[in-house]
Amino acid sequence: MTSSLTLAYFEATYGGGEHTMNEVKFYNVKTRDFVTVPTSQVKRKKYEKTTKSGSTQVRFAVRANVDGTNLTKFVSKDVYDSLNVPEE
Repeated sequence: MTSSLTLAYFEATYGGGEHTMNEVKFYNVKTRDFVTVPTSQVKRKKYEKTTKSGSTQVRFAVRANVDGTNLTKFVSKDVYDSLNVPEE
């Protein structure tokens, strides 16, 4: 991802510049609406699975729980590494 695309992605996703990630925007499937969650209530999680060919696939996610609803958003490794939140 180029730096201008990265900056646009962060602004659209986190509502701020590249270094001001104060909140994360999730899509709540239950209410069919977007929910903004402060990063203090967010956790990171890595999903690893073995494919049929024997290689390992890793997906990176950000998770939160809002009003009893679990929210998950898959993100790139760069975003995952840049977030300073606890890991699940």
